[in-house]
Amino acid sequence: MKAYFEGGPGVIYTAQKTPWLGRKCFVGAVLPGTAKPGDLWFDIVEMAMMVLVPGNNKADPKKWFWLSTHPAYLWQFKGFAALSRWRLRQQHFLKAKDLMSTDARFASVQETEFVSDVYHEEAVAYARWFGKFLCSQHVLQLAKEFLPRECFDSVLPKGVRFWSETEFVDSQFVRIATGQDTLEKEPDDEFALRESKENEKLADRMLYEEWERRVEVGVSTFVPLQVGLVQKSPARVYEFMELEALAPRPG
Repeated sequence: MKAYFEGGPGVIYTAQKTPWLGRKCFVGAVLPGTAKPGDLWFDIVEMAMMVLVPGNNKADPKKWFWLSTHPAYLWQFKGFAALSRWRLRQQHFLKAKDLMSTDARFASVQETEFVSDVYHEEAVAYARWFGKFLCSQHVLQLAKEFLPRECFDSVLPKGVRFWSETEFVDSQFVRIATGQDTLEKEPDDEFALRESKENEKLADRMLYEEWERRVEVGVSTFVPLQVGLVQKSPARVYEFMELEALAPRPG
């Protein structure tokens, strides 16, 4: 942010902190146009650092994506909750009475901690408000292959799970969360245990109920270059929510 205030939009500097020490970092509200894989972008709208990761085809920039270098912090989520404007699209099957309410839920949590204990619907809304998407298992697998270990541990800390953008294909009432210990796991077998609640006891659990929130499940965003930043408003957030406007991006 200091670099942005001193140099304005489009300023470039060299990262000074580990594990990103020495990397080129672009600063601004829009996606950098000349970045290469491994470069950083400090998004002044989400107030988040992102790293450019190549996809399966490293020679095709359309397959590249920007990925947050750390989970979202509580202060970021609370800022989104306070500033965003949204409405319910339907109330059928809505089981969260405290949807988008932050005061009581986070009363004992430091704002500098990673946000967790959020509904999947809230996580999607957070990403969409900034014009981004939630990470997926595939995105995180590609990041692990590309990034040095200490960098990937910053992107996805051990013991943390991220809500996935996509719903579980076999049921609209099930959500997916991915951690370091589940990157190679297929959740199909876990789904068979769902009715007996045995999946809740799994150490490497991936499947969660539609309105379940857990302290180990947090939020992280990414931007595929093939799509870019989403700026369509209003933005639908699955079945229940619709954002009336997205976060403004100057310049």
